[in-house]
Amino acid sequence: MNTQILTGGAGQSAGVGFAIPVNTVKTLLPKLQAGKGGVLQTPSLGIQFTDLSGLTSEQRAQAKLPATGALVQEVLPNSPAAAAGLRGGTSDGTGLSLGGGTGTAGRGTSRGQAQNDVLKTNGDIITAIDGQPVTEGGDLQRAILGKQVGDSVRLTVQRAGQTREVTVNLKAFAFPNASTAQDDGQ
Repeated sequence: MNTQILTGGAGQSAGVGFAIPVNTVKTLLPKLQAGKGGVLQTPSLGIQFTDLSGLTSEQRAQAKLPATGALVQEVLPNSPAAAAGLRGGTSDGTGLSLGGGTGTAGRGTSRGQAQNDVLKTNGDIITAIDGQPVTEGGDLQRAILGKQVGDSVRLTVQRAGQTREVTVNLKAFAFPNASTAQDDGQ
């Protein structure tokens, strides 16, 4: 579903379009209707991640990554994921040079990769949510969108070869934007 378009000027309909998947609309529609015009708050983990199924088998083999899961790139401060102890990747010199684009941009769940980006390969890998496997990034997004602010989710996470369970208490979480980060000195 198209949500908006960025145009080059008045009266033009050419430009960059923004859309959300129809299945996301179907999930959110009852919540929007129940809100009767109020603000809809959706829960968030507060992470940026890369969908491992979007990498080539050669890239996954080179970085010793599994075929599926959500590789956490960043855990935002004061987010539900930070409170639960999830870890993002670090820029320690090890990583995977992507050269092309992978991943998709999304609110709190996925991170776009620009050309020549280096994928941080040492973050936590989310392999399941509430016992359901995360085979692609959309699985994680759909599971979170299906929850309410205040709900808890159980994540199965791989860190440094070890698997563990983590409980995350979801809350409405706003990602800091560039102007907020600059205002805060970040």
